[in-house]
Formats: sequence, structure tokens, C-alpha cells
Amino acid sequence: MTLKRTRPATGRALPSLLSCLIAAALVTGCGGGGGDSTSSTGTSASAMSGTVATGQVMAGATVLVKDSTGKTVTTTADANGNYTLSQSTLAGLVAPLIIKASNGQPGGDLYSVSASGGTANVTPLTSMVVAALSGQMPADFFALVGTSSQASSLINATSIASARQQVQTALTAAGIDPTNIGDFFSTPIVAGNAADQVLETTSATLPSLTAFMAQLAQTTTQNNGGTPPSGGTPPSANIDTSTYGGCLTDLTLNSPLPASVTQSTLSSVPDINGRWISTSYLQQSFNASGTLTRSNSRGVDTEGTDNATLWETKPRQLNVDWQNSGGGITAVASPTRMIVRSTNQTPLAWYLDSTDYSASTGGAYLGYQEQGNPDNPATAFASGAYRFGFYYAANVAAEQPLDALTGSGANYERTRYMVGDTSNSPSQEHYTLTYTGKQTISTPLGSLNVCRYTTNGTILAADNVTKTEYQQTMYTVPVLGVVRREYSETDTNANGVVTWKAVNNRDLVGAVVGQTGYGQSLLPDDSTLGSCLKSTTLPASLASSADTTHAAQSVYRQDKDLVTTYNAGVATGWSWRNSGLVTQDTPVTGQSYYAYVSGTATTVSGGGDVTNRYYVNGSWNGSSPAPTTRPGGSNDGVAWILNGHTWQDAWGAPAGWEQDADASNSGSSPAAPGYYQRVFYDKPTTMPLVWVDGLRKGETVSATINQYEQNSWTTPGSVSTTSLTGQYTYSGRSSITTPLGTFATCRLAATFTQTQSGNSYNVTEVDVEHRVPQLGVVYATMDETDKTDTANPGYVTWANAKTRTLTGKVANGLLWGSLANPVQ
Repeated sequence: MTLKRTRPATGRALPSLLSCLIAAALVTGCGGGGGDSTSSTGTSASAMSGTVATGQVMAGATVLVKDSTGKTVTTTADANGNYTLSQSTLAGLVAPLIIKASNGQPGGDLYSVSASGGTANVTPLTSMVVAALSGQMPADFFALVGTSSQASSLINATSIASARQQVQTALTAAGIDPTNIGDFFSTPIVAGNAADQVLETTSATLPSLTAFMAQLAQTTTQNNGGTPPSGGTPPSANIDTSTYGGCLTDLTLNSPLPASVTQSTLSSVPDINGRWISTSYLQQSFNASGTLTRSNSRGVDTEGTDNATLWETKPRQLNVDWQNSGGGITAVASPTRMIVRSTNQTPLAWYLDSTDYSASTGGAYLGYQEQGNPDNPATAFASGAYRFGFYYAANVAAEQPLDALTGSGANYERTRYMVGDTSNSPSQEHYTLTYTGKQTISTPLGSLNVCRYTTNGTILAADNVTKTEYQQTMYTVPVLGVVRREYSETDTNANGVVTWKAVNNRDLVGAVVGQTGYGQSLLPDDSTLGSCLKSTTLPASLASSADTTHAAQSVYRQDKDLVTTYNAGVATGWSWRNSGLVTQDTPVTGQSYYAYVSGTATTVSGGGDVTNRYYVNGSWNGSSPAPTTRPGGSNDGVAWILNGHTWQDAWGAPAGWEQDADASNSGSSPAAPGYYQRVFYDKPTTMPLVWVDGLRKGETVSATINQYEQNSWTTPGSVSTTSLTGQYTYSGRSSITTPLGTFATCRLAATFTQTQSGNSYNVTEVDVEHRVPQLGVVYATMDETDKTDTANPGYVTWANAKTRTLTGKVANGLLWGSLANPVQ
């Protein structure tokens, strides 16, 4: 399976969300480019130095300094992006000064200002200050300085500080925290330091630097009565709509997000910053002769409860381990989770975790990895063992800024390697990025004017014959960035026969930028079980205490544990057990577990074991009818214990269970020594059948697998086979009162039915769990009804009804409640 086999959106796909935001009233200093607090017009310039950087130092940049009279001097930045101009070199220049740094690439110019000399970095942030200061695009203001005293007079410490404050506020609104860079003009910039990371985040987050600067300039112009304070041309005067950056600038100034895109100010931010729905989803596999062997598809999904495929993006993560052809490296990760509700082949939900990696310095794209999850059904296309990914050769260069992209396109070549390929066979990737114009599209967010760019690429394998051809088109808007992504891919073998096809298109339905939500709310709610658990809190009255002595465990009191026996469907006796359950929640790794392999019950190594102990301290017994409440008085005094095991496979997915009589049990107890019951599944098919966290409120999903059982009361060693159908329903929130307090819980119900082919064997179990964060299940009921008397088809033979309540829990070094034996 391959869902994303090529390159992702070329950065800037969706603004990242940084957790630390600055207040709008942040006080800024007047150092660096500010100089003194009054205008410096007419004074001689002192020596100057600074760093030219974008998140990657601009080595060898040409630095041009122009004074208030139009006189210029030029120097070249060194390999670290640093430049220096001595006072003697600047002799004759009359402050204030404006600086332009160029790397010879289209759209690569950066700007800065200085009231009197000193330290003056040249970065995207200082370029933004120039736009906010002047009310013009920086290139236009640079051209004006030296010809207009009105323009030059703006370059003073007070005006620079005010413009810098305006930029900081705008960056914060865009989800960027600029505080780590301190003073934009004077803070040292070194690869990997805090200032460099701010520049890196800025470049990766903003959909367009050009459009962002135009918005700053327009705000200044509007605040100045509609005329730039510089006296020059407004930002809308020279928009080059033949470029991608010009297109987004045109939209920013003239066609911003429409009112149909709902907005809300957030008091808290979610852990995801974007949600997408599928508009077309297709995967097809072919054999070597070109015959279709598998087709997995979805039609167009609509925004709402019926969408079947979702993507959720998370904020960028710094200092993450990755690799290139030279070995392990540190990178920036951009995580995404794809949630597949169902396809034409199966109703089972599953999800895929994927991550794009980029360079910590410079932002070069470094590769991609996707992986399944242990909770996914083994029949899904991304089982727990699934892994796929690729990485590039060391020292891969970053692409040029998208802002300068035109219809002529930009060509790139990369050498890539597959994750896990021990032979390190290289493939050659060739692709072209092209700006493909502006259009209006209909999306779940409404009718949007968008700018479009397309990637067309070919990946040629080491044999120089096997190849992958792909196309990706991105549709972008101001503020939000990419709102639609269309991707298609075709793979061919050495004979030119198609072996794989994929289509993966999606639309944005909700996003968070800074403290503002757009479209569908991404805040946790009760729409799915997973979201319910994120948005549920524990009672304020529930206290915890530190506990580093005990292992993680859950202690349950069985408020009801009633077993009823039947003869030909007529109840003949009952036993109400005085019982409790203690579960050790941390798996013991390196354990063997049972699985059905090639028709044989087989032990498999490398699994995990979550153990539990079921305690019974006597039972109340009687004949029909059974009591409806817990009996009073003394019981039979027969105590016994079952030692339980919940098995996990090598990837952490449940693989079955077993319960064995404790050696201390008496021979007269219901679980005499030698008693056992063992349940397991086909390898690698494991439980659960569905990914329950993805269940939507009111949704019911079912699936069927084979279940195998061995026990002590039938022929030793024999294996009985049943067909197990699991049906799961998440029904939203509920209120439950327990010894630990009253909880707002997330309610999950499951019905398990076992049948055997050819006879009337039927076992039905209905479980209802009330879950909360941190504690897990705080209250649960279980009702099992067995109809296993094949001589009397359809009659009940045995039943067990249980209600359990959490009385103690240790998790993450904290104790809630008590670990005392819960048996009453």
C-alpha cells in the first residue's frame, strides 16, 4: 500500500501553530536598526554589519546600501551570511540608510533599514518592517529612498519600532512566535539558534512572503488615510500576477477570504491545526501482466458526518530524528494522520500516521514516512506492521521560494532512497514546479478565489526502467494556504506495464491559524470517541497523590457478578459472586502467545502480556428466581482466584486472552486447580476488529473474524472454532457516579456474537464501557448469554451479568482512589 509515495505540498501547505504567543502590547526596544530616538537625516553613517538570512544564511549575497541622497556602496556576504562595512567605506553616505541583499534568484531580494548604521540584519522580518514602515512594497520603497526626503525621513528609530510592533502583531496572528529573535535588526543569527528557528518557521508557515508584506503595507496605507506615508506608490500598484506570489498578493489585497469562511477566536487551541476530507480516493494494484488485482476506492465525500476519509495535520515538531544517505540527522517533522472510515472493500475503520521531514536549517524537503497502527485491523491496508518511506541524498538543496514561480516552471533533480532498503538502491527523481494561474473553486469553506501551482514528476528506479509518474496540484488562498490538494500517480514495471494507480484528492474543512479558527471547529468535542476523551475532564473533587512504588494498575469492585444456570431454557440455579478485579496495565514484553497458524494452535514469541487477577471471596447461591440486587448476609465462604492474561502481538494489538485457576484454589471451587480457558485468533488477524477511537457518535460498525478456544472441560488439546462478530457503537457522553466521584464519561457499547457453522451454537456478550481520560474505564457492564446446548437449539444454557466500578488507579506515577482489595 502506498498513499503518498512522492513529495508533499512544497512547504507552506498550512500555517503551523506554535504554542507560545506574544501579547499584542509587547514592548520592543530601540536598538539595532533603530539608532537614536530622533530622525538621523543628514548625519554621517557609522560602520555597519549584520547577517543576511531566510532561515538559511544567504552566503555570497550582494549587499547594497543606499543613503538618503541616493549614493550607494556594495559588499558581499561571507559563507555564513555575514557582511561588514567599515566607517571609512561608508564615508560620504548620509544617514538614514536602506539595505538590499540579493542572491541572484528571482524573488530572492531582502531589505532592511538603519537610522544611522550599526547592526542591521537583512531577513524576511526586516523586509516586513520596511513594508509596514513605508506603506509600500520594499522594492518600491528602496527605489524611492534617495529621491524623496519624505521617504528617507521615515527611517528613524521611533518609526522603525512602531513598524516592528505592527509586524510582531501580524506574525502572532499568523501563528508565528517572533519573540525568540528579539530585536529583528541586531540579534545574532547563527544556523540552528533561536533566531534562525524563527526565520525558518516564518518561511515554512506563511503561504506567501510577498502577500504578507503587501498586507502589512496596505494596513499602513489605510491607517494613513489611503496614501503610503512614504509618498510613493501603494502596494497594489505593481502586482506581478504572472507569478505565484503576485497572484496571492492580488488575492490578499483585492479578494481576501470571503465572509462565508466562518471565523472564531479561540481561548484554547486544539492539538491539530487542520482537517481535510476526501473528494476522491483510489488505489489499484495490477499484476506483472497488467491485470487488475485490487481496487480500493471512495467516491466524493461531503463535509459532515458522512465523510469516510479524513486527514488531520499537527503543528511542526523541531529536533526530530530522521535520516539521509549519510546516516542519522535531526530534522523538522510535519505530522499528519489519515483516518479511513470505510472503503468499497471493507467497513472497518483504520488510520495511517505519516510525517514529512524538512531540514532544520534552510527548509529543504528531506523525505517522508508513513506507518500503520497496532489498533488497525490486520485486514486493513495499513496493519500494525506496515511501514513505507523514502529519504534523499545528503546535502539536498532547498527549492527556491514559491513566490517567484511562473508559468515557465522550475526544474529540480533529487536522488532518493527507500526506508528499510538495506541495499541502498538509489532512484532518480525529476520534477517541475509550475505556477498554473488563478481560478474560482467551490469548497466546503465556500466559493474561493485561489492561486494554483502544479508539480509534475518522474521517479526512475535503479534499473533505469521501472518508474513512477505523478502529478500534484495545490490550490492556495491568503491566510490559510492550501485549501485543496489533487494528487495522482501511475507506476510501471520494466516492461512498461502499469502496476499501480492512485488518486488522492482532498479539501480543507477546518484550520487553526494563531488564535483563530476557520471553518469547521477543530476543538475536541463528542463527535467521535477519541475527540470525546480529549474534551472530557476529571471531576474537580477527584484528588490524586504521587505513587512511584506501584506499577500501573486498575482496581475494580464488582457490584454485580451474577451467574445463572439453565436446563432446556429454564433457570435452575444462581450464584452471586463477591468479587473484584485487579489489572496490571503495563504489558510484560517478550512473552509468547497463542495463535492459529496453518490449522494448528501455535505459540508465537515476541508478544506482550497484560495480567489481571479475578478475586472471589465467597458466593451467595440459590435456585430460581435469581435476585435483582446484591444478597445480604453471609455467603458460602469459598474463596478462589483466576489469573488472567490479555495477550498482545508483536505490534501491541490484542491477540487473545487466557484465564487459569490459581494454585491456591480448593478442588471444590468453581475454578479448581487445572481449570483454564484460552481464546486466540488467526495470525496475523488480531483484535480489536475496528479502531474504536474513530467511531462517530451514533455510528455502529461491525466486523467478523475466526475465534479459537481451548479449555479444561472439553477434550484436552482440542480446538473449537467459532465465527466472532463484533459490533461497536459510540453514543456520546453520559454521567456516571462512582466511589471516585461523578464523571462525564464517553460511552462505548460492544456486542460480540459467537456462532458455529452447522449447529445452533450461539454466545452473545454485550459490553458497555464508560471511559474518561487518564483513568480509562471507570464503570462497565457485561451481560453474556450462552445458547450452547445443541440438543436443545435456541435455549439459554448459562448467563453471567457483571457490573464493575473503578475504585483505584495508578498511572504515570499518580494514584487515584485506593489499591486495597476491592472485594466487599
